[in-house]
Amino acid sequence: MPTATSEDRYCRFCGASDVMTVSAWPDWATRLVASGMAVEHRAPVVEKVRNRILDRFPHGDLADEFIATRKLHVACTRCHHGWMSRIDAMARPMALPLIKGAPAILAPKIQSALAAWITKTVMIAELASIDGPVTPQSDRTQMQKTSHPPKSWRIWAAHHAAPKCEARYVRHTASLGTASPMARKRPAANNTQSVTFGIGRILFHVMTSTVPGMKFELPFDAANTFRMLWPAGNTLAWPPQQSLRDHEMEAFTSAFDRDFGAPEVELVRAMG
Repeated sequence: MPTATSEDRYCRFCGASDVMTVSAWPDWATRLVASGMAVEHRAPVVEKVRNRILDRFPHGDLADEFIATRKLHVACTRCHHGWMSRIDAMARPMALPLIKGAPAILAPKIQSALAAWITKTVMIAELASIDGPVTPQSDRTQMQKTSHPPKSWRIWAAHHAAPKCEARYVRHTASLGTASPMARKRPAANNTQSVTFGIGRILFHVMTSTVPGMKFELPFDAANTFRMLWPAGNTLAWPPQQSLRDHEMEAFTSAFDRDFGAPEVELVRAMG
């Protein structure tokens, strides 16, 4: 595996040197958010939709960093058109009814397929984060070889009851279970992350850590609205009986502020 520098461009999953430009945010998810789920599948149209998203986003520095516009040199042609495309192709028809808020039955295989798609998306997105990635190279390599999320990852999903289609990405990172950075000559690297990732009517929540034995639990009042997707469990009826409302979603994402500090937040509402 090559040694990374700020100028290196190599596949962060398999190590190949023929990297290509990839988007952190899936193109088909961009289409859903910006066009009421009915835009043609052509590259010029996708780019136009991306511009429409930016037009709706508050002006300022953050708009240029919104996940939908990030172009990253982090994957090679073989990975992008191989296992990554297969994950997208498998997850897309399963995710569409959830994004639209339609009823569905989530068998364990469907839970695993959705979890793989979320894992791939988070792994790519964190490589562009200002806080840097938490996922170690060994986990990205495993993902490339097996298309399964790491066993230590925990992924939940909730139904969002707000009427507006929206895209949301809230990421908290921290260095947990280590000595205080003040006691070190240089700050400890982040080893734990919390990512809340939403499209339309579904909200995913991901917790990962490189700290051995780290256990993750959701806030107590989230147990009635979130269902675990990974590790996959029993078949689930979707949506859950209780759905998240706007103020509940804000309270959930802010619940991690105390332990993790200020989050990296990105939010777009598709108006009208």
